Amino acid sequence: MHNPPYLSKINCLLPVFYSILGNLLKNGLIEEYRLLFIDWVAAFDKWDYIIDRWGLFNPPGVGPFDHDPDDDIPFNGFDEN
Repeated sequence: MHNPPYLSKINCLLPVFYSILGNLLKNGLIEEYRLLFIDWVAAFDKWDYIIDRWGLFNPPGVGPFDHDPDDDIPFNGFDEN
């Protein structure tokens, strides 16, 4: 099972995210952050993706049960050369 590449990036940013979120909540700026977050997500390349089997981050028209064309690429392990 493949993990979407953005998940590793998101995991690295979680401590920063929680710190920023805490400050925003403290200062009542959550609505401003929400708008910035929407803009940030909208900037993602919608066609550079791995199918999200939860269906949360798939581009329009791609479902969580769709066939992943990457599954057709043969993988014989890592080459030791």
